Amino acid sequence: MFLFLLAQATEILELQARINTSESSVEILKKKNTVLAAELPFLQTRLRASESTVEQLRRKDAVLAGRLCNTESLIEDLMGQISVCLRS
Repeated sequence: MFLFLLAQATEILELQARINTSESSVEILKKKNTVLAAELPFLQTRLRASESTVEQLRRKDAVLAGRLCNTESLIEDLMGQISVCLRS
């Protein structure tokens, strides 16, 4: 009977140690969560700014692509005119 009680007491001590370890881990995770939660609004602001910049760059890219296309057409027209002039 004594050995049985000793085994149970040992098991209880082991479980208490595991609970203490788990509680410590929970506290560490809560602190990390608090730090991350504090950073979240800043990161959201940066994300919105980046998304806005990307959208502006896409619009500029579309404008430049249009200008490039027009320039290429003008060059082709000029090359055609030069060819005609050289033949005459």
